[in-house]
Amino acid sequence: MESLTKRCCGLFIRDSNKAVPLTAVEYDVQVKSFASQITINQTYRNEETSDVECVYGFPINDQAAVVGFTVEIDGKSLVSQFKKKDEAFQEYTDALSRGDGAYLLDQSDRSDDTFILSVGRLPPSKECRVSIKYVATLESVTETVTQLTIPMSLSPRYNPHPNGSARSVAPPEVYHSSVPYSATLKAHITVNSTIKSVTSPSHPLSVSIQNPQAVGLSFGASQQPLDRDLIIMIEVQSNPEVHVEVEETSAGQYTAMCSFVPHFEPEECTVQSELIFLVDCSGSMQDQGKIDEARRAMHIFLRSIPQGCAFNFYRFGSSFESLFPQSQPYNADTFDKAKVYATTTQANLGGTEILEPLRKIYSEPVESGFARQLFVLTDGDVTNTDEVIQLVAHNASNTRVFAYGLGDSPSRSLVNGIAMAGNGKAEFIKKGEVLEEKIGRHLSRALQPAVTKTSVLWDGLRSVQQVPTTLPPVFNNDRLLVYAFFQKSEGITEPAVIFQIGKRIMEKRFSIEEARKAGFLEKLAARALIKDMETTASVRKFQGSVQNRGVTPSENEEEKKLQQRLTEVSLSYGVMSKYVSLVAVEKRSDSERAAAGSMKIREIPVQKTGLPQIMAPQFCLAAILPPMSRQWGRSRSRSRSSSRLGGLMYQKASGGASFEIAASGFMPGGVSSESLDFGAVTSLDQHDQGDARLGIQDAESVDTGTESALSVLLQLQQWDGSWSATDHLEKITGVRLADVRATLVRDAGEASAVDDNFIATAIAVEFIKKKFGGQKAIWQQIVNKGQGFLKKSVDNICLTAVANVVASLIT
Repeated sequence: MESLTKRCCGLFIRDSNKAVPLTAVEYDVQVKSFASQITINQTYRNEETSDVECVYGFPINDQAAVVGFTVEIDGKSLVSQFKKKDEAFQEYTDALSRGDGAYLLDQSDRSDDTFILSVGRLPPSKECRVSIKYVATLESVTETVTQLTIPMSLSPRYNPHPNGSARSVAPPEVYHSSVPYSATLKAHITVNSTIKSVTSPSHPLSVSIQNPQAVGLSFGASQQPLDRDLIIMIEVQSNPEVHVEVEETSAGQYTAMCSFVPHFEPEECTVQSELIFLVDCSGSMQDQGKIDEARRAMHIFLRSIPQGCAFNFYRFGSSFESLFPQSQPYNADTFDKAKVYATTTQANLGGTEILEPLRKIYSEPVESGFARQLFVLTDGDVTNTDEVIQLVAHNASNTRVFAYGLGDSPSRSLVNGIAMAGNGKAEFIKKGEVLEEKIGRHLSRALQPAVTKTSVLWDGLRSVQQVPTTLPPVFNNDRLLVYAFFQKSEGITEPAVIFQIGKRIMEKRFSIEEARKAGFLEKLAARALIKDMETTASVRKFQGSVQNRGVTPSENEEEKKLQQRLTEVSLSYGVMSKYVSLVAVEKRSDSERAAAGSMKIREIPVQKTGLPQIMAPQFCLAAILPPMSRQWGRSRSRSRSSSRLGGLMYQKASGGASFEIAASGFMPGGVSSESLDFGAVTSLDQHDQGDARLGIQDAESVDTGTESALSVLLQLQQWDGSWSATDHLEKITGVRLADVRATLVRDAGEASAVDDNFIATAIAVEFIKKKFGGQKAIWQQIVNKGQGFLKKSVDNICLTAVANVVASLIT
């Protein structure tokens, strides 16, 4: 049987002349509060004359817990069972050898966010439906906005070791610009507060309002290609600072999920920062305009750096390079060099080998008195995810990592993994989302000290197992999820969870009597426990000698113990991990077995990530969100220089690596608004949100007729936080310096204490704060620099007088 040896090595036979057995994919989504349950229904049909074995690779959120699958075939229903990976595959292959049908779901060895389903011995003219179920939490965007991301697309993952040993379970290796199957969506959302809006920057949606706290969703067009991830943004009227949900998993056994959104004033930062920006310049970054976004991100970073910091830029691909040999002080000279370096950044460095530049960065000692913050921008298409995460975890004590995943299908396993291991945060930026807001959030986190002295006390409970065991750093207004397995104490009906941040204490009592019956909280907690164990183990792997004298990696006792413990948790709680698979066997009659002949393997082609397309309108229920950007990059053209100005180039010594991808110019068609079911919803304004897009031009070349006011103002700021007195500034703000001086003379008697640049900076700061208050995440760090410049220039009395005069002149 040709499939088994090939399958075991992670290799697939390609046969483009045969009909694709996968005919339909349906997503059934149920959202309750901060948690979701998602079922992927995949329909397979064999149009050939012999039995086939279908192999399909698809993405699932790396933080999600896969809890099982069912199969419907010939009126029979099969339920999968959790087994150790080797045992599951043996049961699968034994069943196929007998002539039975079998179904196997594996997690890829290379990445936690890629899964492979094998449908074994599907007879001719037969159809089966496989329903894969997983649970996941929603991401917190702001205090009142959460985001559900459903991965639907895979990108080719760059392999830096193409000639290395074969893996037992590998992701798909063939991608096509179009495939014959597509996706449908059926979703139901229920929350604990009044829903203000439900929107999607990725797909057109049809929304049906069921009540103020519940809506139904489907795609605006009946079907959508699986060429980009689905993003659903949910805004509610309010969210509690502390929220607790409890489920009774068995008699006397409970699981709790606690959501904390702390509000506190961050302490004044007395530690200076070394800020390093590591930017992916591999060939895949050229797709979807991702490299354009990376260039803009570099400029935003550059203008947001506070004085007194050191910084450096790194670009990486198959090789890597840096702007400076080591991080340099932030000043006028380094600012100008970095502007040129950012503007000339291109996607021309080959593959995606992030490990070597990380090693170079970590090899440099952190300067005394400085805190190193590393920002990683990547589309995350790599296969050595575990190695990268282990390296980051090993250096977490000296470097905090903030990661951005760019594009429609970055490796969430990599981006989330390095952020978690590096005690930072992850952000994902899809086309249609506002880049500056997410960059602003990361900068705000990085430039405030993380609160690490936090604790959770579970009062009135016993046998408590908390996940994570050690709480990660807490950032102001960022949600923190904590799980607990526990038993009920006698006589206690309303225990309390007590969350302490420094000297501040938050307490929330909850009722055990009102606990729901077993749902999916236990599964989410178990998955969080597995991730916590894997992250903790990543640090230990770097202790001691790496020579492994006298032992092979498989004989490493610590690794074997971890594998055993992870396997036990997976099997005990019924969630998948890299060591546990799901298998189901369809026992067939003797006559069916006798009719079974040779079997052909068919890898289901994976659709390539789509190119940008014009989106249909977004929709809101009760209130209108600020409109999302409709495109990647900017509408005006940019010159692209092929030269590399300045910087150091690090060439890779060993041979190159590659991946296979079919060439394509495919662009999915846009969906017209006429095809959408408007229902009782309100259309968002279609205008492009230019105010939220920061360009990369020099201030002297800014055209105020085509650029937004906020974009131009941010570009005009100097490295030290000041603004120069220019015609551009007066034209944008409508405030003349002469009028400010005249008013100061009239009200205060004289205005000689301040120069033109001081007044210009005050005008810019007050204008931005007054006119763009709703976009604070975009400009906060840049305005902070401006205010710092003002405070250093004059005393507070004079500063207040100038600010009041400027504010009175802004109309």
